[in-house]
Amino acid sequence: YGYTVFGKVTAGMDVVNLQDENLGDLEELMIDMEEGRIVYGIVSYGGFLGIGEDLAPIPWEVVQLQADEDQLVADATRDDLDALSFSDDEWPDFADREYSQQVAAQYDLEPYWQIYGYDEPEGEPHRPMDRPMDRDKDSPERQH
Repeated sequence: YGYTVFGKVTAGMDVVNLQDENLGDLEELMIDMEEGRIVYGIVSYGGFLGIGEDLAPIPWEVVQLQADEDQLVADATRDDLDALSFSDDEWPDFADREYSQQVAAQYDLEPYWQIYGYDEPEGEPHRPMDRPMDRDKDSPERQH
């Protein structure tokens, strides 16, 4: 049996790698709504004061919460982020299995649906993970 601690994962939380290098800030969580699991953390990085930032997915399997330091630690590199980067104006299709396989391959993982033992979808896939709802970028929940 493990133990449970209180921890809060919030947008704007620092993301560092195993070498304690700053990778960026948590921007969004991508959740498979059918299975109720966090699949990716979307990290914003680069840019200056929020301008010109890139975004990239990090599989949640490689992320750990360091609650005592109020940060996330990811087994990832800047090269991983760069290989999968996208702009806020052009989000990839996270429901596309080929894209998810590309993300998994970048991190030497099996696709998340195989890790968690989900059945392969038949026919047209349900689309549980699209781009986050457009929100007013100046709203309080978007500022960090």
